[in-house]
Amino acid sequence: MKREKLGQMLIARGVLDDYRLRTALGEQKKWGGTLGNTLLRLEYCTPQQLLKALADQQELPAINLDNVSPDSEALACVNRKCAEQKRVVPLRLEGARNEVLVIAMPAPVTLSVLDDIRSVSGKQRIAPMVALDEAIDRAIERFYGEGDVGLGGRSAPLGNTVVQPSQVFQPTVYFFGCDEQTTARGLELLLKAKVPSLHGTELDIISSHPRDVVLGPLDRLEALLKAGENIPCQLVVVSATPQADLDRAKALRARGLLALPLDPAKLNQMVTKLCTLEGTVATITQRG
Repeated sequence: MKREKLGQMLIARGVLDDYRLRTALGEQKKWGGTLGNTLLRLEYCTPQQLLKALADQQELPAINLDNVSPDSEALACVNRKCAEQKRVVPLRLEGARNEVLVIAMPAPVTLSVLDDIRSVSGKQRIAPMVALDEAIDRAIERFYGEGDVGLGGRSAPLGNTVVQPSQVFQPTVYFFGCDEQTTARGLELLLKAKVPSLHGTELDIISSHPRDVVLGPLDRLEALLKAGENIPCQLVVVSATPQADLDRAKALRARGLLALPLDPAKLNQMVTKLCTLEGTVATITQRG
């Protein structure tokens, strides 16, 4: 999905004019660095104005790291070396089983960094918030100090991480774009089966792991692909008319098709097959 350029956003908000934007772009070209840092150096905008624009551009919440303190449990998920390399600050754990790690990182938020932090931390999902570059540096220095707190990456440098038993990856099942009744029913069934499952947002889907499973209606999944988004996970189409939607599901390279209302046995069978057998293609399944 194409995002609005930072300079144009700030002009539209009355923070910049064309002359100052051209000046800042010239300074950036001459000295390097990001446009945001250049604008701050020239005092063409305030840190608050820049942070708000960057967060809106990324469609993510903003956070002022100078006013927060992280949870010790979250800080222990990522060591200092990894935090410095990937420029992230772990903030807190969320979810019924602390399976979500909330982090702060500068814009642009990249899927590769989210995937690296998920692998290192062993968490099912990484929820990013946008912070300013200099605030990231200050926070890492303040939160980690001289010590090297953190379990993530302790056994080996990032990129050659030794996965401890507690960090074995468990795929997550996301319900995306489904109606409220289908989502609630699916989450209830998978909770009983002890399968990690969540109500998924668009960001969850495009930042998912290749072994994660996303269940959603055809129109919502097709819309994501038409928007140019890369969907790395395994797709399962849910449909009230599975026979009629079979060809469209195949065109999406869906790994499965389940009829509505969800049948508990078929849902469990499909999810178990996709979550436990890497590289195998689940049979397209219809009800009845």
